[in-house]
Amino acid sequence: MGCCGEKRAALTRGSSHATAERAAAPPPRVETAVPTAAPVQAALPSIGEIWLVYTSSAPLQVIGAVTGRSYEFSAVRSGALVDARDAAVLLRGGLFRPS
Repeated sequence: MGCCGEKRAALTRGSSHATAERAAAPPPRVETAVPTAAPVQAALPSIGEIWLVYTSSAPLQVIGAVTGRSYEFSAVRSGALVDARDAAVLLRGGLFRPS
């Protein structure tokens, strides 16, 4: 049998070992849900489409500022039906005219 000092030393070693394990363990992971934005086109009802004519000949792909739709124009394909909400923004740039 060991004396009191040996038992006390064993307890101290054991508790410092457990403390070291707790200190080395990473903190618990907390996950938070980040809400995603709904697509704009789902939030805003369409008010129709407008035929726009591209006034340049260089190929151009435009992403609608309101709907996020992709529109492609070129010298061969200079016109397209564009959502009216996107058309309002595109007409301000000077590269398009309504038909």
